[in-house]
Amino acid sequence: MLVARKAQELDVVELTEDLPEYGLKQGDRGAVVAAFDEPAEAYDLEFVEASGKSKLAYSVRANQILTVDPDAEEAYKRGLELIASGRTLEGRRSLRHAVKLKPDLIGMLLNSVLDNFGRSEDWDQLVPALRFISELNPDYDIARNNLVIAYLNHGISQARKGDVEGALQLFYSAAGIGMSQETLSWVKHNLVAAHTALGIRAHKQASQEADPEAALGQYKIALTNMALACAIDPSDKTRRNLGLANAFLGNALLKNGDFTAFAFFEVAEDMGLAFPKLFNNHAVALAGLGQQEAAIEFLEKAIDIEADYETAKKNLNQIKLALAEERTGAGFNLEELDISFNQVSPMQRYDYQVAA
Repeated sequence: MLVARKAQELDVVELTEDLPEYGLKQGDRGAVVAAFDEPAEAYDLEFVEASGKSKLAYSVRANQILTVDPDAEEAYKRGLELIASGRTLEGRRSLRHAVKLKPDLIGMLLNSVLDNFGRSEDWDQLVPALRFISELNPDYDIARNNLVIAYLNHGISQARKGDVEGALQLFYSAAGIGMSQETLSWVKHNLVAAHTALGIRAHKQASQEADPEAALGQYKIALTNMALACAIDPSDKTRRNLGLANAFLGNALLKNGDFTAFAFFEVAEDMGLAFPKLFNNHAVALAGLGQQEAAIEFLEKAIDIEADYETAKKNLNQIKLALAEERTGAGFNLEELDISFNQVSPMQRYDYQVAA
């Protein structure tokens, strides 16, 4: 239990009971303006309200106050000892009381945690400790930023082990914390990297599937992840990847005879993709829907880019022949799309921020 200690002038003290004659309550804090030993130990105290107005209390007895700094330091030391001995709940209570008495101790606590766990990958110790410090003072930016960094470093560690889903969960945990613009940019980069990695993985799995429906499912997963990456951080790379994911899904639909694939080719083109195979396949989808004139336009675009593109030339002749003979259902050739995605790698381990 904390006990009262002899105070000195300018010490910060806390009332242990109400002083109604001065309009003061237990827990109010003030500064010692005068200390007396005769006829008994007593103090004159000054209390400053939030408005800036001061209140004075005279001849306050020693048993009516606690000297804040010594008691705070005692509580802080005791808290660390309790935690080290495995009595975490009691230790946290003592640390919480110490920081309440002396808010500046939170910086010392943060640096102690970083010294002990910041260079290791002991996430089970580091993350709960940083969360506790953030809870002690939700407005303490350095603690929140370090918690973000811990989640990022943990996620990067998981990604290096091949657990991209686990890494993504940790990155989203980081995203839910208030943070600086610098740490926000780190979070966004790693979210994009993880979603891109999952999209590429799904695409590779789709290309290995013998079952068309299973392949379609994987292409849809790839598209979802590339769309999330682009939504988090729209850039030339993420837009291109989203365009490619739409093109690959459109291609898979077209192989299954689903001519609604044209809509996915349109999105791919809106994302800036413009290459002969894409235009050829877009034309095939349109022709399958009976939109021969629109199909001709895309085939001509493909041939403009690649004059010797034989598949597009054959398809163009087929459509023109079908129109001349008023036939439908002519056979058209589609092409495999073989363009690679942009890789986005997670950054290296981030440095923690110590308190001043």
